[in-house]
Amino acid sequence: MNPRFVHLRLHTEYSLVDGVVRIKPLMQMASELGMPVLALTDQSNLFAMVKFYRAAIAAGIKPIIGVDVWVRPAVETEQPSRMTLLCQNAE
Repeated sequence: MNPRFVHLRLHTEYSLVDGVVRIKPLMQMASELGMPVLALTDQSNLFAMVKFYRAAIAAGIKPIIGVDVWVRPAVETEQPSRMTLLCQNAE
């Protein structure tokens, strides 16, 4: 059995602060590498969700939708924390 690497935290060009990955080249590379699953977790938005989902399905890759969010503590003197949220299919 070949273990496969799966990205569960990935930012695209829709992560306005730090993403440079474009959806079509991403799907082409993931398909060439035989990745069966890929998660999208842009920073604080879901702008790429529909484009990502459609491209993944077309490439034979199971899409996982997610988002990276910043959680601010109740005490303002503490630093915010990053949390990655992934959607689960109800099937």
